[in-house]
Amino acid sequence: MTRIPTPQEVTLHFGHQGVRDFYAYTYGKSEDYPKIMSFSGLDWRPPTLGTVNLKHFDSTTTIPHVFSATGVKKDNRTDGIGAILMNAGLSQTEFTTQEQAYQDYVALITAFKKAGWQHYFEPQHARIAKEDNVKILTYDNPDDVPDDRYVLNTRYSSDSLTPLTFEEWRQVIEEQQPYRLDLNLNLYLRDVTLWLKIEKTNNTKPNPIPNQPELEQYMVRLKFYTTKYEFYRAIRGDTIEELKQDYDENRERNKSSRQDRESNAIRAGFSINESYQDPDMWQYIIEPAY
Repeated sequence: MTRIPTPQEVTLHFGHQGVRDFYAYTYGKSEDYPKIMSFSGLDWRPPTLGTVNLKHFDSTTTIPHVFSATGVKKDNRTDGIGAILMNAGLSQTEFTTQEQAYQDYVALITAFKKAGWQHYFEPQHARIAKEDNVKILTYDNPDDVPDDRYVLNTRYSSDSLTPLTFEEWRQVIEEQQPYRLDLNLNLYLRDVTLWLKIEKTNNTKPNPIPNQPELEQYMVRLKFYTTKYEFYRAIRGDTIEELKQDYDENRERNKSSRQDRESNAIRAGFSINESYQDPDMWQYIIEPAY
């Protein structure tokens, strides 16, 4: 079967419509799409990168400068596409200034916020307070830190949808040196969770403007997972009763792990966001929102 050129702009869904989307953009529209497809990928080459409009429920999120988008389907129980993985550039050009990269970071975060996404803590992660956001993004555990003060999941934002100020952006970059920038954001929209990672690589390019800092390269990785897809990756129950039991047991394990991690974080000087409540995803395992 002959592949067709990938359009510069595409619209993707989760579920069975997602399978149709990927098939149509790969081979052309057809009602005879392969229902057993496990994954499918779309690719764009510089300088013409892709724009992906991700539609979920009644919301559309636009992701620009995309190099690749891969749809993943685990098995029939996940009702079609259950995960979408993307690689993108932060800016329109491969190399850019720190100021332009910051503006593009703010634009990306703003687009997710306008589309209805909310900040998300993984169920086992400590709920670090918003006011400690910059602190957790730049925190390094001391070499001699005792086990009961060791903080996990540093470099993960505790306030993903409030953009850093430019001064904070520069601070995070400078304090993560000599390592590259590693900014992790977790979001959710109904039954879809997102891990978004912004990386400043070590690659640079001379600035054509004399006496100006070198141009820098920033990359974005996005991993969207439906609750149903993630659940069935870990759970093997068959009946509703077995699935609910597994779900509840998993929540209790995560709760215990979070308590330990939050105790460590408090001893290390962090505050906890006690008001954050985990979204209850059980309803979407039975009836997904796509």
